[in-house]
Amino acid sequence: MARELSFDEFQGHKAQSGGSKTQYAKSWKRKGKTLRWLHMRAPILLVQRHNLPQIVEVKDEDGDKVLRLYQRSVNCLEPEAVILAQGNRDRETGARDLPPEKCPICKAVEWIFQRVREGKIDWLAPVFAWEDPQDDKKNILLHAGGVTGIFNWKKMENQADFVRHAMGEKRWLAFREEMGTDQDLKAIKRALKNADVRLDEAFKEDIRAQLQYAFCTLDAEDVPKGLEVTIERVSLGDKCKVIFGDEIRKHGKEVGHPHHSPYLFEWTYAKADSTGKKLMGNQMYNATRVYEKGEPAVPSDAVLKILSGEFPDMDGLKRAPRWSELRKNLEGHCLIKGMPWDEFFAGLKDENPKEGKDDDTSFDFGANASDDEDEVIGSPDALPPKQKRTFEPPKVEVKRQREPGDDDDEDSEPAPLAAKLPDDAFNCDGCGKVMRLVDPKCPHCGKQYEDAPEPVKSEPKLPTRAELLARAKKAPDRGEFSDKKVGF
Repeated sequence: MARELSFDEFQGHKAQSGGSKTQYAKSWKRKGKTLRWLHMRAPILLVQRHNLPQIVEVKDEDGDKVLRLYQRSVNCLEPEAVILAQGNRDRETGARDLPPEKCPICKAVEWIFQRVREGKIDWLAPVFAWEDPQDDKKNILLHAGGVTGIFNWKKMENQADFVRHAMGEKRWLAFREEMGTDQDLKAIKRALKNADVRLDEAFKEDIRAQLQYAFCTLDAEDVPKGLEVTIERVSLGDKCKVIFGDEIRKHGKEVGHPHHSPYLFEWTYAKADSTGKKLMGNQMYNATRVYEKGEPAVPSDAVLKILSGEFPDMDGLKRAPRWSELRKNLEGHCLIKGMPWDEFFAGLKDENPKEGKDDDTSFDFGANASDDEDEVIGSPDALPPKQKRTFEPPKVEVKRQREPGDDDDEDSEPAPLAAKLPDDAFNCDGCGKVMRLVDPKCPHCGKQYEDAPEPVKSEPKLPTRAELLARAKKAPDRGEFSDKKVGF
């Protein structure tokens, strides 16, 4: 949903706790910058939306109707305060300080989060899937940790602690063993990689509501397109607020206020600065007012007439979605059985049902219901092969040195590399698995050993110069072998 903001409301708004056919501007971020005139009468909207994949019917280059998979925006019903407090939870129970009460998407996300926390859904389990009708490479798979924002947590330690709590100590130790490590963070990273989850792209899976600003603008580099509605991130809107405030202080309201004076903005976006340093969050966006000969840029008479005239209808950003279509999209692509969709969509009906269509019977609502409350969704055994979390170390093959008399086309069998165990390795009395004498407890089962000795430090014995020269003469050619380490 969206609500209008007066100029004073826009200037004071903080995204933190405490008439004609509408054209929407295409993303300009690939170009890195855009020049935009602000309409002098149009309101600025605070927009609350979810990004959700959806298969839609469009016309191709030949004018034929085809089905394609796109990311679409869905208005959120929850108040601004609820959206801003999405990450505020009780440390003991995991309950949100302000739980969702209206939006079915917010309710579904919270339902998944709580079951991940309880260990009933694996955090790497796929929960939604969309297949692109035209291109399999564009298929979209969303994981439990993605839709709930867990993958986006800034500190990997927090993610590891959360998953460890959800699994319980016994399952967590078994999980680390599957990953081939006794280190929590390394186990998490290996599991994410095995599930084909890239943390630098995890934000694309997050379907939680986001706050944005909607501006009515005119592209200064393509005026014939006419007025467009451009929806921008809060971080760019915050930069505009700073410019407005500075301009009003510098020139007064007659020149500094966007309702009294035309504003030409240059908006920029970059992932790195001029030195190559990676930028994060608010640093990636910037806004400046364009000046010409020391004064704010002045539009031509034709452009000024557009900026002071009628502006597009922006009511579409305030309307509730068509609930029947939204439910079909969510439930029809959900991989989890037993989600209470009736509860999520309770009391929501389409305001203007499409004529000639019975939206209540055109889809088998509730078809994926399940009575198994104890089912653990997404456990390693239940996942398809690609999603299994077992870590497989890279296979290293060593070809034997060719001897005189070998045939040229003979395929030498690779000799397996035997794992070299430490001299103090032994089998644990509790679980029978390998551990070291210096370990105070078994890394697999947790059995404690009170008499673990300190590791013995000894100076390495180095060969003599003559021994090194002798080895160099006998050593075979290394060929394409590399000294680089393999694996993680």
